[in-house]
Amino acid sequence: MLDDGRIALRWLHASRRVDDRLVALSGIEYATLDADGLITSLDNRMVTPDSRL
Repeated sequence: MLDDGRIALRWLHASRRVDDRLVALSGIEYATLDADGLITSLDNRMVTPDSRL
């Protein structure tokens, strides 16, 4: 939980391409919830997989 009330979640996706190379993507999603716990805003920021953010 961030100071402004948003929730921050790091995510990572890894897969293998058909040519056998590995692919890795990662990011941080920032969600704002309403009083019922439903997402009212969702922003995604891509970051490098080795980032410490």
